[in-house]
Amino acid sequence: MSDIIETRLNFFLKSTEILTLISGMKGLKILCDLVGEEGFECLTNLSLSMLNDLEYLINTADGVPQSAFPVLEFLHLRELHNFKGITSHECRLPNKAFSALKVLKLYHLYKLRNLWKGPTQLVWLGNLTTVDVMSCGKLESIFSLSIARDLVQLQDLMILNCPMMEEIVSSEGGEHEIAAIATDKIEFPKLKRLNLDYLPSLTAICKAMNAIELPQLSSLSLLNMPKLKRLCPASDSESNCDPIIQPLFNDKDKLATIEGLTICGMENLMEIWPGELEAKLREMTVQCCHGLSNILFPSNSIKGMQNLEVLEVKDYRSIGVAFDLEGLVWEDGISDMALPSLKRVELRHLLS
Repeated sequence: MSDIIETRLNFFLKSTEILTLISGMKGLKILCDLVGEEGFECLTNLSLSMLNDLEYLINTADGVPQSAFPVLEFLHLRELHNFKGITSHECRLPNKAFSALKVLKLYHLYKLRNLWKGPTQLVWLGNLTTVDVMSCGKLESIFSLSIARDLVQLQDLMILNCPMMEEIVSSEGGEHEIAAIATDKIEFPKLKRLNLDYLPSLTAICKAMNAIELPQLSSLSLLNMPKLKRLCPASDSESNCDPIIQPLFNDKDKLATIEGLTICGMENLMEIWPGELEAKLREMTVQCCHGLSNILFPSNSIKGMQNLEVLEVKDYRSIGVAFDLEGLVWEDGISDMALPSLKRVELRHLLS
């Protein structure tokens, strides 16, 4: 660090637009120490990896920083073994802090519990389109309620291997966070792809909200989440179902826009697809979900599968019947048009 400061490299960093730091920066605990109070005013692309001493991006011990990445569009943090968060202390960031951010990637940040410290009502991430989170072993959530409210451009969300994460949007922000949400729902109006894998503690997108709106969701991948038992609420006819079980979505109609569905390693999933739902579903892969009933698609769900083209069912102990056409009644009395779009079916290792 002393060598860097002595060479006046910080003078050039203040006007840098693209910055990549990989290993070798011993002693650097707070990134903005490289440039002082003026911050990285011109930085649009920041990639940090294998900086084992780095703990925070911004030092907020003395209050509000003058500048906090106002034009940053791409942020990639990888293998920062001591990284604890973006801000070092509770502090209200400036209004333009991270407001230009479009892509956020967090990989192998083993000590990270929360990205932000303190209230986040003034943190606006309305331009964020892509979020990738992988192998953050202590991360409990990604967004606060107030931040989630403004994610109007988010299109792609991937979360892999975060064993401590119970919800994606934190409901523990206190009264100031709850008050920041005018309604009892969260809407991601442009989210198209949702990929969740190995989240053994996850039970809901947000426990505090009654409704999660995903009107453009077209691709859903759910893998290795043993606590998740339902995609949507049980129907009225399922009177023996535990009412305490919280589904991933509050309404079965939220699945109607999905075109590609992958479900794997969901040991306690009770139902694969809600009955009587008209859907756009074209491709479905189901694997290693041993808690499902003997019939994969009961007769009341067949009518909603008119667009299904590809079905892959693999590695099951419980499935005995893929499609139950018995008792299927059509309005015009014709039942031979079930699954008219189906082109390919792959059934493998079905032990029943």
